[in-house]
Amino acid sequence: MASSALVKVARSLLAIIWHLLADRATFHGLGWDYHLNRLDTGKKIRNHVRRLEALGLTVILTKPLTYTDPRLAILRRGPLSRWLRWLFSGQSAGNAMTLLSATVPTGSS
Repeated sequence: MASSALVKVARSLLAIIWHLLADRATFHGLGWDYHLNRLDTGKKIRNHVRRLEALGLTVILTKPLTYTDPRLAILRRGPLSRWLRWLFSGQSAGNAMTLLSATVPTGSS
């Protein structure tokens, strides 16, 4: 039984290889961001909201703050301005643990 499945898979692979060689097909990669570009964010948001509401939670969606948001104007002029620029620059995702270890006090009191 297993050998017949193996023969069928091998035959399929040989047929694919034959068609690729016969047509002189060249490989065109879709790119690393192919699936990201096809992502329907609206559909994904609706699905996640529906699933959270099914668990009995109330969901309120808001847009994230940006560095130019007027609500952050007072902070941009203060001592946190350098930190805010770094946070909204996009480098913060990779350096989140560095930030946490630098700002969270460790040790005993």
